[in-house]
Amino acid sequence: LNALEKQNIIKYSTEGKNKYYFLNRLNPKIPDILKILELGRKNNFLDKYSKLNEIFIALEKRTSGMLIIFGSYANFTANNNSDLDVFILGKIGETEDLEKKYNLKINIIKSSKEKFNREEIFIKEIIKNHIILKGVEEFIELTWQ
Repeated sequence: LNALEKQNIIKYSTEGKNKYYFLNRLNPKIPDILKILELGRKNNFLDKYSKLNEIFIALEKRTSGMLIIFGSYANFTANNNSDLDVFILGKIGETEDLEKKYNLKINIIKSSKEKFNREEIFIKEIIKNHIILKGVEEFIELTWQ
C-alpha cells in the first residue's frame, strides 16, 4: 500500500485508528490501470470457463457495443445448472442457436449508454461484479466519471 501511495495511485482517509484506502480519481493513469485489471479478470474468466470460449467468441461477434457477463459466471460460482447472464449496452443478434448448440440458457438484458444510470440497484450490481468481454474502455468511461 505504501508503494501505491507513493505513486499517487491510492489515497487514504483516517477514522479513529482505521485507514480507509481508495483510488486517486485525480491520477490520469487510473483508467489505464483499471483497463489492465479488467483484462486480467477477463483472462482468468476465459481460463476458468475455457470449455465455453467458443460461445463467448460468438457472442462478441454478434454484439455491437459492450458485452458484460454478470451473475454466477462472473462470481466464478457457476455450475451445470447455471444460466449465462449477459448485459448488453448496445445491440446483439439472435442467440437461440448458441443456446441449443451448447445446451446453455443465455439470459440477455439489453440497455443503452443513454439509459445507463450508476445509481440503479441493478447497475450497481453489474459494476460490483462483472466480466467485460467487449468494450472495456467504454465501460470504464461510463463508470469512472
